[in-house]
Formats: sequence, structure tokens, C-alpha cells
Amino acid sequence: MPTHSEHPDFWDSRYLADRTPWDLGGVPGALKRYLAAHPGRGERVLILGCGSGYEIVAFTQAGHEAYAIDFSRPAVARARHQAEAALAARIIEGDFFTHDFAPASFDFIYERTFLCALPVAWRARIVQRVATVAAGAGVRGCRSRGALASFNAAESYSKPEVACSASISSVKPPKVRPTA
Repeated sequence: MPTHSEHPDFWDSRYLADRTPWDLGGVPGALKRYLAAHPGRGERVLILGCGSGYEIVAFTQAGHEAYAIDFSRPAVARARHQAEAALAARIIEGDFFTHDFAPASFDFIYERTFLCALPVAWRARIVQRVATVAAGAGVRGCRSRGALASFNAAESYSKPEVACSASISSVKPPKVRPTA
């Protein structure tokens, strides 16, 4: 089994062997609550490392124009299978860092496990790419204790202790930073 998370083979082998302990089998509770309290108005959201694709359905049903990307072929196949047929074309098999997104294509970026799955040395690269494809609203993410928070990508992605915090304790509207 491949051992480097920056390669698709690493993730392909896990999805093919059904070794996906991060897969909650659905949308995190914090995201459900957030979307219920903050319905979308057509904002374009990109879901990074979409895995099984539960979140693309949730964002779409909540009124967002959602897209998802993952570079693992088995993950994308799983996401397309479980998503509504109309969403399959919005689930992209590709590399977030090299996919041809137009600048400021998305109103915000959502991630739950993408950041912590990649090498810390990639943080500057992530910040640069998010800044290119997001229209300035930053990233919203669901962290390990299940809370949803918005945070400044440049600040959070450059501080692993903030970005991978396990102690976010509440669902907040945009522009709230997670606390340690």
C-alpha cells in the first residue's frame, strides 16, 4: 500500500480496500446544522478532497451551486454513485493544485479532511491556490470534533495547530476563526 498522501495511489488503495475511517457515512452534524441555519443563495462552493461526496449533495440541497474535486479515481466513482445523477458532472476527478479553475471561481471553499491529509510543507501551496480560486471569502471547514467554522486561509493554513485544531466547539457564521 502506498505511503505518501500526496499521491493518488495512496488514496486509491484505501478506497479500493474500503479502509476509509474518516468516512462518516454521511454529512457531519455540524455541517447539517450550519446549512439549516445559513441556507445558500446560489453561492458557488468547492469541496476539496470530496471522498464519498456526501457534502456536495448537502450543499446543493441547501441552495448552493456545489462542485467537488478529488484526485482518487475510486473516491470520485463512489461520490458519483451516491450523489444525485445531476451532480455527477460537478464531481471532478482531478488535482486541486493543477485543475484549470478560473480565478475567483468560487465564493468559498469547504474542506473537512483535505488539509490534515497533506504534508505540512504544502501549506503555502494550499494558501496560494485557495487565494486564486476563492473569491475572497476563504474556507469553511468541519474539524475533528465536528464543529463548522470559517477561517482565514492564509492564517489558518500556515499554522497547523490552528488548522488541525481538535477543539473547535461551536458552529459560527462566516468570519469566525477556530480557537485552540
